[in-house]
Amino acid sequence: MEKKLRLSNEDIQALLKGVPVGSNKEMQIADDIVPFDLARKNRIIRGHLPGLDNVHDRFARSLQQTLSNHLRRSFRIVRRTTELVNYKDYIEGISYPTSLSLFHLPPLRGTALLGMEQRLIHCFIDLMFGGDGRLQVRDVEREFTRIESQVVAKIVHSALIDLRNAWQTIVPLKMRFDRMETNARLAQAASDEEIVVYTTFDVELHRLPMTMTICLPYNMLDPIRNRLDGGAVNADTEPSPVNRARLEAHLRGSKVEVRVPLGNAQVSLRRFLKLRVGDHVQLEQSKDDALEGYVQNVLKFRGFQGAYRGRRAIRIQEFVEPKPGYQDLFDLPSEEGPVN
Repeated sequence: MEKKLRLSNEDIQALLKGVPVGSNKEMQIADDIVPFDLARKNRIIRGHLPGLDNVHDRFARSLQQTLSNHLRRSFRIVRRTTELVNYKDYIEGISYPTSLSLFHLPPLRGTALLGMEQRLIHCFIDLMFGGDGRLQVRDVEREFTRIESQVVAKIVHSALIDLRNAWQTIVPLKMRFDRMETNARLAQAASDEEIVVYTTFDVELHRLPMTMTICLPYNMLDPIRNRLDGGAVNADTEPSPVNRARLEAHLRGSKVEVRVPLGNAQVSLRRFLKLRVGDHVQLEQSKDDALEGYVQNVLKFRGFQGAYRGRRAIRIQEFVEPKPGYQDLFDLPSEEGPVN
């Protein structure tokens, strides 16, 4: 059985009390309400780009090794997050001064940013001039000097080469350096309302975490969006340094057969059947000719017979290069020259 509730005139007046009424009166907007403009043409962004994450993971590993080799310190670089925000929000989150390197990725259109916070830059500079990377700068508001900018340019140059190599599994791109800014407001890589994809990296030295970012306009990735969407297709297939070192250690411990024939001779079957103990068979090998050494039945070197510590030995004279059947991908010449 349905029961209806009726409101009295007093109840209705109590509900309407405090509500503005009138055709010419405007609603008062609270201070904490953000206005939304329906005429804005921002694109609706959906989904994730796993291919881009794979690229940046490869870039982090490669740059980690590059910095460790050049600066003689053990760096640790890890991709933290990838976010899609307005370019204005990205710039407002950057403190001053920060090294912002503007670069291009032809044939993709647009301008990208490589950002390094001030502490990271001073860490690089301290290491380049013989320090331990723990330099503390008192004047945090000053701009970088000319010498410091040159040091940063070298680091950025190496980073862009590693980034170019990281993109090879997705699409071959060029890296062209444009300029470097310390004031985020002067680095107009996109309009304020344009959507950008920025990835944050944690750079760690002496357990001191520092930050580096890469910012890409979302429209820049339109021509290769399908390749970046396929996470399984664009899975990271680059061999890791740990697996490579482990494989090399196993290979170095493997045993192989080394064979050095002293010479060859051809005899008839009739003479072979008449051979007795003490007979001599003249070899075609001359004592002045080098002997050939085989490793697993593959010709690897040439040398001369001798003795070493009371045992028979071969003194290697030259190594034999393998026939050009294929070429290692890591030895292929780069299509592009050095980054400008």
